[in-house]
Amino acid sequence: MKSKVVSSIISLVILVTCIFPFSATNVFAADGIQILDSGSNTVQEIPVDAFASNDITEPLKQALQYCAQNANEQNVLTIKMPAGEYSITKTNIATSNTVLDLTNGTKIYNNCAGRGNIINSPSGYYGYGGLTNFTVRGGELTYSAENGNESTLSRIAHASNVRFENVSFTNGYMSHFVEVAGSTNVVFSGCTFDGFLGDLTSSSCEAIQIDILEEEEHFSGFPYYDGTMNSNITVENCTFKNLVSGVGTKSMFHSYYQKNITIRNNTFTNLTGSAISCTAFVNTNIYGNTITDCGEGINYYLMRNDSRLGTVCEIDQDGSINKNCASNIYNNIISVKATEDIATASGIYVFGNNVTASKQSKYDSYAPVGNYAVNKISVHNNTINTTGHGIRLYDTVNSKVYSNTITSSRSSGGYGIYLANASNSNSVYSNRITRFSNGILVASSSKSNKLTRNNINGVGNSGIVINSGCNSNVIESNVVSNSGKNGILIGAAKVNSIQKNNISSSKSNALQINAKGNVSAIKGNVFNSNSKYAIYFDKNASGNVYANNYKNCSSRYGYSKGTKKDYKFANVGVPSISVSKSGTSAKISWKKVGGATTYYIYRATSKKGTYSYIGSTKSKTYTNKKLKKGKTYYYKVQAVKVANGVKSRSNLSNYKSKKI
Repeated sequence: MKSKVVSSIISLVILVTCIFPFSATNVFAADGIQILDSGSNTVQEIPVDAFASNDITEPLKQALQYCAQNANEQNVLTIKMPAGEYSITKTNIATSNTVLDLTNGTKIYNNCAGRGNIINSPSGYYGYGGLTNFTVRGGELTYSAENGNESTLSRIAHASNVRFENVSFTNGYMSHFVEVAGSTNVVFSGCTFDGFLGDLTSSSCEAIQIDILEEEEHFSGFPYYDGTMNSNITVENCTFKNLVSGVGTKSMFHSYYQKNITIRNNTFTNLTGSAISCTAFVNTNIYGNTITDCGEGINYYLMRNDSRLGTVCEIDQDGSINKNCASNIYNNIISVKATEDIATASGIYVFGNNVTASKQSKYDSYAPVGNYAVNKISVHNNTINTTGHGIRLYDTVNSKVYSNTITSSRSSGGYGIYLANASNSNSVYSNRITRFSNGILVASSSKSNKLTRNNINGVGNSGIVINSGCNSNVIESNVVSNSGKNGILIGAAKVNSIQKNNISSSKSNALQINAKGNVSAIKGNVFNSNSKYAIYFDKNASGNVYANNYKNCSSRYGYSKGTKKDYKFANVGVPSISVSKSGTSAKISWKKVGGATTYYIYRATSKKGTYSYIGSTKSKTYTNKKLKKGKTYYYKVQAVKVANGVKSRSNLSNYKSKKI
């Protein structure tokens, strides 16, 4: 009798197997969905019909409803999903104090009609008052083959304390994987974003969009639209590959900002667009990321560029233009190249914009007239390899770019560091730049920048270029070698000083000042083995040249091109002076210095005091009258040769003093 029973059971199993063949998409755990309390005890089981469709929408909905009724801060409930592959056909709504655990090996397909999602936060809240303390852990969220609705997998708004941990997001179609808006304390940790389907040239979708709550274009279906901005968003230890863009947004309200954004220790590989795109982010830190084979590395916009001003969104509240970005981009390893999306790759692009009335009208922009300059950002210790530009700054002020290593794969295009559109009062120092067309280019009315201690090698044109109209810049203590043309090139600009630089092996002039250019002080530089002149002043260029070290540069001369006569110049000798007194006058005397056409006299009231200019003479003596009896005066003299607007100056003489 027992053997007949066993035989009947075996026959039934075979029959069932024939009727319902095994497949990965319809095998469910025998115990279905389990709900665990904070002590890992099972408090509820929701069965799943193993022989029905793999649609898990209703069982998951029941589990979330149970959590909505029973979970709280003291008793966070975990929805433990069974292993297998399932689909969602209608958006499920996340609940607070809940963990959605997919670590058994759960894969969920978005098979919603229209633009539905797998799981969203609830709508109808203000501020951060909706979903709170919700986590998705492990598993894979993806799209069904039939879903071409350009929908995301999850949307989070008006939420706080939301986490996605070690979740795989795959095969997106013309949309973001996850969107976050109007939320705080949201973390993506250890997640993978892999694969994008659709037309790469017509989409700029970030895998994670850190977005704004704007009803018509950016985040429909999530009232209330109260101007709540994201804050405290962290993306860390994630992998982004085979996508258009990685993380960030291109959307913004005028004068409203996403705050406290951290993007760190992520890997971005094979993206046709940008790895990281920050628009109107402040108090932001981007560091420790590895970006490989992408069209762009890190974009930081405080305002959209002119062509996208029309996409700046209106908001009914009055904001204010940010004056302190307090943001840092550092310790990233970036490799970018031209792609079908990006014609000219940039490693790091920092962009502000002065919105004028004409721009506002032309682009029909909601952005009020004003200068949305990037103010106080630090870009440092990044390693960049690019086929285009290294670091670009547009309308960026009071910022620092330092200790970056920037390399181009070619020397016929791109700039290592580019300051443009009135990028003023920045410090660019201790960067190492190799190849490119120009190493550092200062352009379009950018003023008062300090370029110091940079090392530039092997550029195709000039190592450092100051374009016309870019005044009051300082170029000091840089090393420029093996330039295809000039070491340093100055356009029609007024430059404060070029000093203590070491320029060698330029194929043309070490330092060239073009027509209408003026340099207040050229001194203490080393010019070594440059093919033409150490210093070349074009016709109608002017400046002051002090003692420099000329080595193997066209007979160790500088050159000034005049309207009527050209001339070569070298260092002017230093006068040797003596001082005598007569009554309340001091007479300073010296021997003639070869080539000098005039002499400048300087005086101080102490040996180490400030020596101020008191007069000049073409003779070999100068009398300083009406001095105070009993007081000691200290003097120095400088020999000067003046020709074609160039003043070749000696170093100041040793001091001599006389008590009156």
